[in-house]
Amino acid sequence: MLGYIILFIFLAVVILLAAASWVLSNIVLRPKVLAYDKLYQREIEEGRLNEKEYQSLEKEDFIIKSRYGYDLSCQLINNEISKEQFLNPDTKLKIAIICHGYTCGKYSSMIYASMFLKKGITVLTYDHRNHGLSGKAYTTMGYYEKFDLQTVLDWCYSEYGPNLAIVTHGESMGEQRYYPIMLSMGECAVQ
Repeated sequence: MLGYIILFIFLAVVILLAAASWVLSNIVLRPKVLAYDKLYQREIEEGRLNEKEYQSLEKEDFIIKSRYGYDLSCQLINNEISKEQFLNPDTKLKIAIICHGYTCGKYSSMIYASMFLKKGITVLTYDHRNHGLSGKAYTTMGYYEKFDLQTVLDWCYSEYGPNLAIVTHGESMGEQRYYPIMLSMGECAVQ
């Protein structure tokens, strides 16, 4: 009889641990992200997005298909200074790819965009998988997200050719995505 009680307690503990693991993994893999309009409003209210400045910028929204089939919602941003580089075909184009942090979106990248734009560098922001307007896929804290960044890098080289200088900038989860890419440069179009 004592053996059954011990077995029951053991199974109960295993089931509780499995349930807790499942709940905790879903918190990481499916984070609660702000609705896009609420994120925009929050960034303005907290002083990270200057609405007047943002509205004055030239923006091109587009979609890049990830290698896993979901959409990556992207935005190419220019101001009067950064647009000048496109007028001279011999100029090495400069693009800054900015990656947002965990549970944020493209608007969260705008706090850094102005420093690049003032230097004449075009800015490309995009929503990571399961964030913003991009396709819904599990958040993997950088594992699959690094392939999405690789896809964005490949798009840049495909769109603008080899005469291109790219700087990457990220915050939180967006920052840690660069190291695996730099270690595997042969796997993408980056030369």
